[in-house]
Amino acid sequence: MRGFCFRHPLFSSLLLLSVSIGLQQYSSFLASFWSDAALDRKLIENSVGALFSLWVLLMLRVRIYWWSDQLVRQSYLLLLPMSYLLVNFLGEALVWPTWSQLFLMTGESLLSGFLEEVLLRGCILMLIFRAMPEQGLLRAVLLSSLMFGLAHWANLLKVEADWITVLAQVIYGFFIGVGFAAVYVRTCALMPLILIHGGINMTDALTQDIATEAHDVATGPWADFVQIAPVILLCLPLLIYGVFLLRLSQRRRLHFH
Repeated sequence: MRGFCFRHPLFSSLLLLSVSIGLQQYSSFLASFWSDAALDRKLIENSVGALFSLWVLLMLRVRIYWWSDQLVRQSYLLLLPMSYLLVNFLGEALVWPTWSQLFLMTGESLLSGFLEEVLLRGCILMLIFRAMPEQGLLRAVLLSSLMFGLAHWANLLKVEADWITVLAQVIYGFFIGVGFAAVYVRTCALMPLILIHGGINMTDALTQDIATEAHDVATGPWADFVQIAPVILLCLPLLIYGVFLLRLSQRRRLHFH
């Protein structure tokens, strides 16, 4: 299995990502038989995804840099990703959940950040880069980030989802992927990105899943896209930031193995 993955990195990456999404959706479907609470289903869904990402890590036997001394010297590189913890609060009212909801949301958010960072930035990025080193690190980052963005198409399986909103998620997911991957490459530390990713998911849940205030806005797919377009623009700096960091790394001949 490992040899096949490294001989066919792009196909294997898409396959692993598809299996992860499929397992998560199936586990959420099974969880719906014993719990109607969305938070319960999300927690189980992301727990299964986290376990699968660990299996992929062990199967591929790639090295993940959880923490490094390099992060201490370059901790300032985390400032821009950390600033996106506040993005979800723009134009949204924060409604504090109950303690039980807060506990479930924290677990679900951290598991989501863990599985996505480990699978995409830890495993798939390294798989593509090690299998095709002649293509360069920048291309590996762009390809793995594109897969991260495309994975959001799975949100179409949700009853309330529409393709315009999901398309916007694909776009800004790609931007976020490039920025996060570049910071990982420069700092050789994945754990801070897992925590930041989990924090972003947490603030998203606090402002969207728990808030109950109605917003008098136009309905329809294009109206939803207009609403979410500012988020795309807000995430665009992460794309620019990521490409800048990677090109700077190449000029300084920094290597990520």
